[in-house]
Amino acid sequence: MPKKSAKKDDIKEITIDDLKEKLVAQAKKDGKLDQRDIFALIPDVPENTEVLDSLYTELADQNINIVSATDPKTEEFSDEWVDEEEEEEIVL
Repeated sequence: MPKKSAKKDDIKEITIDDLKEKLVAQAKKDGKLDQRDIFALIPDVPENTEVLDSLYTELADQNINIVSATDPKTEEFSDEWVDEEEEEEIVL
């Protein structure tokens, strides 16, 4: 007896709306969303302009901050200058 092949109905296609819902859920959980995470799932191309616009509107309505892709991540900062915080004394 031949094996049954998987039906197309059993395989769910991931849509842009599914990706948008995933990003909104992540943003609600974290209270913010990194711009890089958005562009990793939904590329910033003309075809996605309306989707990205509605995503940004939804995030703004829910007071969720979007961290700019140009903002450095806090892990990139070092404590190099903390030890030198004390002012140098100058004697005349």
